[in-house]
Amino acid sequence: MYIGSLLNENAKTNITYSYHKRGLEIPYYPDLMPEAEQKDKYSLCGKLFSDYIGFDGTVLLDRGIDIHIDLGRECFVDSILFNQGAESELGYVKVFVPKGDSLKAVGNLIAQSDKTITDSRVSVLVGVHTSKLILRLNALYKHIVIGNLNIFGAVNIEDAVYPIPSQVSYDDAVYAGDLAICVCGDDAAFAAEDFAEKLSEIIAFDFGESSFWSSRKASVTTDKASVEFAIAALGEEEYHLDVSAHSISLKGGSRRALVYGANRLLQLVSKDGIRCCQIKDKPFMQIRGVHLAFPDRDKIDFFKRIVRYMIAPLGFNNIYIQISATMEYKSHPEINRVWADACDKYRKGEYPLPPHYDFVSHDVLTHEEVKDICAYIRSFGLEIIPEVQSFGHTQYLTMSHPELAEIDSDEEQAVNLFVADITPSKFYKNCMCPNHPDYYKLIFDVIDEVIEVVQPEKYVHIGHDEIYVLGKCERCKDIPDDEIFVTEVTKLNDHIKSKGLTTMMWSDMIQEQDYTTTPAISRVPKDIVYLCFTWYFHLDENIENMLYDNGLKVMFGNFYSSHFPRLNQRTHHSGFLGAQTSTWVNIYEDILAFKGKTYDIVADANMFWNSEYFEECPYTYTYLANKYLQYARRNISESIITGKTNSVDFEKTSDAVPYDILNDYKEAMRIQPGKNAQIELNCKCKKIAFVQATDVGGDHIIWKKPSPIADYTINYTDGTSYTHTIGYGVGIMEYRRRYAKPIESDLYRHEGYLGTGMITPHIGKTIDGFDYCVSEYTIVNPEPEKEIANIALSHRGTMDANIILFDIKIQQ
Repeated sequence: MYIGSLLNENAKTNITYSYHKRGLEIPYYPDLMPEAEQKDKYSLCGKLFSDYIGFDGTVLLDRGIDIHIDLGRECFVDSILFNQGAESELGYVKVFVPKGDSLKAVGNLIAQSDKTITDSRVSVLVGVHTSKLILRLNALYKHIVIGNLNIFGAVNIEDAVYPIPSQVSYDDAVYAGDLAICVCGDDAAFAAEDFAEKLSEIIAFDFGESSFWSSRKASVTTDKASVEFAIAALGEEEYHLDVSAHSISLKGGSRRALVYGANRLLQLVSKDGIRCCQIKDKPFMQIRGVHLAFPDRDKIDFFKRIVRYMIAPLGFNNIYIQISATMEYKSHPEINRVWADACDKYRKGEYPLPPHYDFVSHDVLTHEEVKDICAYIRSFGLEIIPEVQSFGHTQYLTMSHPELAEIDSDEEQAVNLFVADITPSKFYKNCMCPNHPDYYKLIFDVIDEVIEVVQPEKYVHIGHDEIYVLGKCERCKDIPDDEIFVTEVTKLNDHIKSKGLTTMMWSDMIQEQDYTTTPAISRVPKDIVYLCFTWYFHLDENIENMLYDNGLKVMFGNFYSSHFPRLNQRTHHSGFLGAQTSTWVNIYEDILAFKGKTYDIVADANMFWNSEYFEECPYTYTYLANKYLQYARRNISESIITGKTNSVDFEKTSDAVPYDILNDYKEAMRIQPGKNAQIELNCKCKKIAFVQATDVGGDHIIWKKPSPIADYTINYTDGTSYTHTIGYGVGIMEYRRRYAKPIESDLYRHEGYLGTGMITPHIGKTIDGFDYCVSEYTIVNPEPEKEIANIALSHRGTMDANIILFDIKIQQ
């Protein structure tokens, strides 16, 4: 597979193009700035791709020209970019592909209001498989002058394994031999057994008992066999995978590397065997993490499935776990007791929302439970980095030790709902006083117990972000804030180093110019790893440069694929170590999905792994990320239908279908706000999938849970029922929203995607070439042994969006 410019020789395209009158086959040659030689068809070396051509607006008037482009082979066309001359203006730009005797619109760029497109660099998103396309440029009584045209996309995108390897070549043959896997040692055996179990799941999902795979089952052996998993003298995270028609060899520098390679091997499985290929691969970023918190006790199994099917296979090498008060502290049980009491009183309405309540566990996990979770994570070769918040965000400590809290300002801070990071409630004291005589005793006790139980391999994260209250009390008020900060950070760093570990911490307190501690940047310890998250307050700046300039080691924390700009420029620096994806939500499937975290983990993985990233290829990366996400979803949760389904008959009409997708959907049911519908079933089933969308956008409120739009009630023949509430942005969203299109506003940088984590997307193009996505959302029937009489759909009427129901599928 190849990703990048389709003009590149590595794409192996053979591009030719020609000019025509708009919508006609009649040639129309550039007359304002002609090609060197006017002819019926130009090759890739023509002027359009390297310089400028122009058309006279006094001749075109309000008509346009079509540029017919033949790629010479089937490609996945992602975007078309070109420069526009200073004297040029465009009314609109459209892209078409041939469809029988007509054209299908697949891209559209329209000037705002009655303006024209005057940008010097014009980009049109496409996102389709094709070998031919037409670029239509419409004049509006102005000249058309364009040049330096480039087409981005992918070739053989279906071949791709994910994350994309640094070196890979594919053969057309398949390995169809025995699947006894020869191993030597525990590390190879673990990777082989994990592979064998996952292979059996893929076979069951995709190929069934009647396929080539019905007589084959992978097994692990220490005897010599044609399939080998082995530790080799490679880099710690490097693996080599060689699949030939006669043998398979996977070698890795560690257990972790073998896990990476084994999960790439799984992606090569087809109904005929295992695709032959040669991969030599290692990651780009040194540190690649996901930031989570311990789950509620009843979500531990789900947490482990996230590790097994997403985090480990996708090439991450560590998990950051925020501890707070959710692990029992035998040295200070009062921490857990007061935390549990605050959570209980919040649920009763007696207390305000406890800090990070929507992120950390609501249970206090025992040492044994924590050790079990950590052992499971380590079994895949992943490292664990505990985050022990100190100095700031320490409400989990000040609740039980109010005497250690730094006094708060008397001034009430105004609440600004247009700020994505909300200042903590003053009911809970946010910060501690590091000059209190008992501060270090408590914080060292907590750090030491976390280290003893979690057993981190290399790093301990000490938090230190957003220290809102500092230098206020009698002990601190006469000491410069930056001095307080440097002294405290140095003492914690020395303590962690005495344990043989390295400190990590957030870096905003030495970057953000509104803070009084920024002068500390030149005096903080240089052996700490600093996680820059202030980049998302300054999307137009490379804010991390001030860290590099002071000789500090840098990671990007709170990294989100939806909003991180200039990736290539900002990650190739000698002081750069890696990046970390944050979740900031409880480990619940629907909340991870609603906040876009499930998709973000998958999308970020490739950005962390592969050093090549083309911002011009958003559709390509979405295509690959979604392909992996759908595979992972089958094993992480039950919220997906796989295998044979039956469609349910219900009353549909053509006038319920939005006009611009009538080519793809002939009939649907419309449920208006406040209205109800009932659909007869009269059968038993395990799962019900609703293929649906809204006609306009619904409510999506920052920091809030999904807004309920409808209740879907399963009514059983015995008179009982089960109601499932559909949340906007989880199981349904506006049909004209591109799948995995980032939410435009910077307010949503923490939660950049809608409708990605719990749906199977049905993606297409409207009649005018814009993207649409219809969501297939599954409800698991809690009582599959009962016969269902009907399903009642009740629109709550809390938003003006109509529900458009295209299909209902059941799995029996």
